[in-house]
Amino acid sequence: MFLAIASGSSDVIAFLLLGHVFASAMTGNTALLGIALASGNLLSVTQPLCALLGFAAGVALATLIYNRYLAQDPKERVAQILLALEILFLALFALILEFGLSSAGQTIRYVLILLGSMAMGIQGVAARQLNAPGVNTIVFTTTLVTIVSTTVGLLSGRVKDSQERSNTLFQISALSAYGGGAMLAGFLYWTEFSFLPWLPAAAVLVVMLRKYVGAQHSDPNNPIDSPR
Repeated sequence: MFLAIASGSSDVIAFLLLGHVFASAMTGNTALLGIALASGNLLSVTQPLCALLGFAAGVALATLIYNRYLAQDPKERVAQILLALEILFLALFALILEFGLSSAGQTIRYVLILLGSMAMGIQGVAARQLNAPGVNTIVFTTTLVTIVSTTVGLLSGRVKDSQERSNTLFQISALSAYGGGAMLAGFLYWTEFSFLPWLPAAAVLVVMLRKYVGAQHSDPNNPIDSPR
């Protein structure tokens, strides 16, 4: 849920401050790129294109790290490494946004778009290791289709599998968390702007620390207490 908060707030920050572009919503960036190409506005083309390339680079980097360390470390440890890398990117994003945006030119905006979208690409790989079947933290169009389809199946009596109901509740929670992160970012934009750049990094840090604390206090012989 906190990873979904991170992506929701990152999208709002990028949209409001970096020229109507998204950090995690690549479907939206693809649509914006198509509009920009149709209009012939080269400046408008470069921003969504930068986000798409940054996201792809983040996924590629995280996949290389995942493949490199998976043979040596458990999946949980590799996920921790990826979360730490995402926090690094988001912290750099926050520092530049807070101290460098107002005094710099257009170039710094592209650096910020790259940092934010790369962080979300890394998150996309890391989140797949969190034992939450069918739950996304950055892509919610497919999630919404699944939620509505399963809900209709439950109401009609065609879906009776308790695991499927549980997964749907997780998906609803993730979608709500994304919206909540977007709303919180919008609130901070108008009220406490100095906190806004740090919101995505703080949300991911909660996930990383919670998993670390869980690993310290869990009983490895009890599957209920095992860290997830």
